[in-house]
Amino acid sequence: MEQRQLRSATRLDYQIAASRIRGPRKTGPKPAGMFRVIALGDSFTWGIEAGEDEHFPHYLENILQGKRAAEVFNMAWAATASTRCC
Repeated sequence: MEQRQLRSATRLDYQIAASRIRGPRKTGPKPAGMFRVIALGDSFTWGIEAGEDEHFPHYLENILQGKRAAEVFNMAWAATASTRCC
């Protein structure tokens, strides 16, 4: 699978895995005991103006890992807005 390193208009580097998940690629079956979360949302969730370790799904993963084995998949879509859905 391809993983791309991109630079935003704000000069922040970020990664998008081929599976459209922001951040480092996480592959394979879920290990036993692993807690997984999918973060869905708009550009705020995706972290359009945030570095790789600054978007809230990254912080959520760190908080959860302090309590148990956890992975958070940032699958937000930067070109959407919650006002468009309804």
